[in-house]
Amino acid sequence: MSPGRAGAAALVAVAWLAAGCSGQRPEEQRAPGGARAVRIEAATGADVKTVTLTPSAAARLGIRTEPVRPAQSSGPSRGQAEVPVSALMYDTEGRAWVYAEVKPRTYVRRRVEVAQVDGRLAVLVSGPDPGTLVVTVGAVELYGAEFGVGGET
Repeated sequence: MSPGRAGAAALVAVAWLAAGCSGQRPEEQRAPGGARAVRIEAATGADVKTVTLTPSAAARLGIRTEPVRPAQSSGPSRGQAEVPVSALMYDTEGRAWVYAEVKPRTYVRRRVEVAQVDGRLAVLVSGPDPGTLVVTVGAVELYGAEFGVGGET
């Protein structure tokens, strides 16, 4: 997905996540009925934030994860790991990222370097270790939540 499409999708999707949350700070967005839907916190030692969803927010967004796998490819673009292409998202600078699940329903954006895309898999030169769960459905919504799209900053 192109950075422009990702940004537009984030605007729409996070507005949906935050429905009924207008006027609240993104780090304390609440779902209808007053329950906190998402919590945003600074990640330790990083320039990213953790995004923690309630069980109902995660279900509403349809968050899905898959583990990073050791690379099976060979050749000049040989990488260290593979992720489904659906796990990749790009920022406005064109840098590739994935959201890693660090504990249940808590996600941190991790920078990845893609060596090549081979069908439905992206071969990574750098990124999360094999076995790490990465978001394959819902990453754009997490990106929007991390940056406060859909709520008051």
